[in-house]
Amino acid sequence: MREHLEKFLASSPRKIVNTFDLEQYVIQELKDGYCEEAFSEEIHRLVHEDYLLPVTSRQKYGPHGLYNGYRKAKPVPNQNDRWGPLLNDLHPLISTAYYLENPNQMTADMKYILSIDRFLKNGGDIEQLTIQQRSFSLFKDEGFLGRRKGQALLQRLRLSYADLHCHQPVLPFVYSVNISENESPTRHILIAGGQDSFHTIRKLLIEGKDHFLQKRVDLLIFGDGDKIASSLNFFEEITPLRSKQNQFYYFGDVSYETFHFIRKLQKMYPSYDILPFQPLFHEMVKLDPSTAVIDRKWVRDKEREKDVREILTTFPPAIASALERIVLTGKYIPQAALTRRSYEKVFQRLEEEAGEKRN
Repeated sequence: MREHLEKFLASSPRKIVNTFDLEQYVIQELKDGYCEEAFSEEIHRLVHEDYLLPVTSRQKYGPHGLYNGYRKAKPVPNQNDRWGPLLNDLHPLISTAYYLENPNQMTADMKYILSIDRFLKNGGDIEQLTIQQRSFSLFKDEGFLGRRKGQALLQRLRLSYADLHCHQPVLPFVYSVNISENESPTRHILIAGGQDSFHTIRKLLIEGKDHFLQKRVDLLIFGDGDKIASSLNFFEEITPLRSKQNQFYYFGDVSYETFHFIRKLQKMYPSYDILPFQPLFHEMVKLDPSTAVIDRKWVRDKEREKDVREILTTFPPAIASALERIVLTGKYIPQAALTRRSYEKVFQRLEEEAGEKRN
């Protein structure tokens, strides 16, 4: 807004400018971005800064206390002239290239730039903080650096979080540890996508029913829908499981989205061996066919379907076909369809199979 007002005032040869002409020019420049209240605020600001004087002999203009005409009291300075000395004095890490081409942005960014400049000139706080902590220490706004506005500011200044000695903390997840004293070379981690499945399996683990696929469940993670995608690397913070060979299993709804999501996790975390937890998926397809309900979120997509089919190939052919008949026809079976008795039956069967193999 200010930039367009200054352009009009600088280009107009008249000493007294018509408010209607000034407003029409700004509307033409900003189009849908025009705001009458913002226009009025900028005119009042120019008056307050002694660049314009209201012609009080003329009638009022509009509802915000403006006059029909204003006299140019003095030339409005070029923003480069206004901010030039300051730009030259900023810390060397701060890039000024953007502001030399877009000087009017300096007005909006100035308080943030000065805070960052003071921080860098003081040598920078050597303590590594989270983004939220650094944002609060600099601007008294813990969320600023993490929001788009803050990220755009850093981009304009060509600064990184590392330059400000801060980092994005790894998002934690809810988990239940079930590690035995036996030093097995491989740890087995089960991710339960829903709350019901997480709490039911957790109770079974506490009761000692902690084996599946002939292996002990060492860690149970609550996937919280698809939120685990952004926090699975928190796994590296769990000390007892570091520097181990780990096998991950995922269990969720029998749905198009679930199998696409498993493939998404595999792509996001290629160093983690992530597979669908087949025994429980198998148990779900054995339920009455009427258990499968319409999946209102289902939208057929070639790329997603490719991911779904790739995950289904990890199942035995008969189970894969049964799953395909559900998820590729717009239906799904929620995890809630399985009761505690269903889980117990699966774990008991797996334990018996493990016993037979040992014998």
